[in-house]
Amino acid sequence: MDFILLQKPISQKDFSQIYSLLTQSFPPEEFRGSEAQRANMNLPEFHTLVRRSAEDDILALLTYWELPGFRYVEHFAVAPALRSQGMGRQMLAFLQQKSQTPLLLEVEPPQTEIAARRIGFYERLGFVFN
Repeated sequence: MDFILLQKPISQKDFSQIYSLLTQSFPPEEFRGSEAQRANMNLPEFHTLVRRSAEDDILALLTYWELPGFRYVEHFAVAPALRSQGMGRQMLAFLQQKSQTPLLLEVEPPQTEIAARRIGFYERLGFVFN
């Protein structure tokens, strides 16, 4: 299983699986409605990196904006049944190695245990909390 940058336009099958993973992984206020999400996914500066199963299902995704001087990671999710197995770490490390510009991402303040764990995950990969 390799990481694949999806080609545009995003197929209906891929979009359905991506949107399902977004709804399983984020609260509603942290992702767009389906039509707005689909429109963004087909913009030239928006990219979607995925890992697929042998059956061609999307197991993990990382979306980012290619902006002048940096890449902004918007969504990063692994299928719930596959979390804590290293797939997310591998995916983010892959993007870090391939990126010629800094990667930026946003996290919530470390006010809950899950937020602190998430920040620790990113720090172990070399990110700096700002």
